[in-house]
Amino acid sequence: DVALLLLCMRLVASTPSEPSGNGTRTDTHLATKQGFLSLEMAGVMSVECPEAGLLISLYEINHAIYPSAFLSVGACTRYGQAMGFGGPNALKLRRPYNRSELEESRRLWWAVVLLGIYPF
Repeated sequence: DVALLLLCMRLVASTPSEPSGNGTRTDTHLATKQGFLSLEMAGVMSVECPEAGLLISLYEINHAIYPSAFLSVGACTRYGQAMGFGGPNALKLRRPYNRSELEESRRLWWAVVLLGIYPF
């Protein structure tokens, strides 16, 4: 999960080269997307997974990959709710152990909320 987060940071920091037949869907983008989906299917529940999903969503929104961007934001929302970031009625699978983890989870959830209200 940390390796995927680092790959997502590289994806967001990179600029796409000449547009090919698939637009801005570069090999790095496809690798990060595949890595995120494999972690999701494996059931990994760590804070780094929705953070990586948010970075993938930001890349897709900024490069106008819209059906995929909308679905990526939805996946981040579901991931955050499953981890208990969505309020008192959310499923509590993981509790923050200290104040810094609590603050990180709150900021992560608000980032998901802000991307969720983005008009696609």
